[in-house]
Formats: sequence, structure tokens, C-alpha cells
Amino acid sequence: MAQALQSEQVVEDLKSRLEGVAKNLVFEVYGADGMPWGTPFSELEDVSVELGRCLSRMIMEAAAGGQAEQTSDAPPEYEVCPTCGQPVGEAKSRSRPLTTRAGEVQWNEPQRYCRKCRRAFFPSGEESAAGGGRGSQPGGSSEGGVCRSE
Repeated sequence: MAQALQSEQVVEDLKSRLEGVAKNLVFEVYGADGMPWGTPFSELEDVSVELGRCLSRMIMEAAAGGQAEQTSDAPPEYEVCPTCGQPVGEAKSRSRPLTTRAGEVQWNEPQRYCRKCRRAFFPSGEESAAGGGRGSQPGGSSEGGVCRSE
């Protein structure tokens, strides 16, 4: 089982890189002269929140998608049917949507197929990289925003 990351420590460790990304994004949004005088703070907040949500979704999709591609590293219990306990075979990968606090994320996840039970399933069930998050629900739709990583 993977060791849990402490999000506060991750942020602290990456803070200087995040500051650089933030400065680059301000330049991309407002240009070399920066945010013009008279710009409502609510506009800055809206853009900032959407950029943060977009980045959050991209991080989750990259991490969950990368984990899904590492099928050779999957624990042995993912190679047996959760219903009957028999060994399973691989099935075609499917898109796995998940609604998170940052909106909907999606990645391709390999399926397994049990011939005895005649059912396909995601080996990670509800405990995939993104599946265990607070308030996370499979499926659903984004809470808005235009960011889509493709």
C-alpha cells in the first residue's frame, strides 16, 4: 500500500515552483504590464479559481491515468474476481469518469473480466487513485469550467 502524502508538505515543498507558475499565468492572462488598474478583484478571483480547478483536474487525471497504465504493478488482489475469487483476464480499457471537488476528471482504466461471473470490472473498484477522495462520486458532470485536457 502506498504511503499517504501530506498535502501541506507537498505544497510547501513545491511552493517556489508554484510561485513561478503563478507569475507566468499572470503574464499570460494580463500581459507584460500586469493586471490593469480598475480591474475588479472578483474578475481576478474568477480567473484564479478556474485556473486552479483546471490545474487540479489535470494533476488528478495525470496521476490516475499513470497509475492505470502500470498494470504490472497492480496488487495481486486485483487479479481475482471480487465476487467469486477466481483469476480474471484483461478486458478493453474504458474511460473512467469521476466527479471531484474540482469538477469531473476522466482517465482510461484497464478492466478485468471474470468468465465465471461473466462480468467486467475496474480492478481498483472504489479505491482508485481518485476514487477515495472526500465527496467523490463516479460519473456525474463537472461543476462548470472550460478546461479539458485532451
